[in-house]
Amino acid sequence: MTTTLKSQLVDIVDLLVSTRYLAGAVYMAAADSSVSTNATNAIQAVLIEIESRLESAEERLEGMKDALS
Repeated sequence: MTTTLKSQLVDIVDLLVSTRYLAGAVYMAAADSSVSTNATNAIQAVLIEIESRLESAEERLEGMKDALS
């Protein structure tokens, strides 16, 4: 694997990790007592979908890394 490609893969991993942290921050904000129960439930449903897609992207990335090495 070339250095440039490896660097790009590391950048993608960093983006996924930072996205996961942002989703965590939204999750914590949704738990605030000023947010209605319906809004909290809706936000948590969206975050579950985001988490699922992040996991899928990470699995695909791992597959790419394995195929390239």
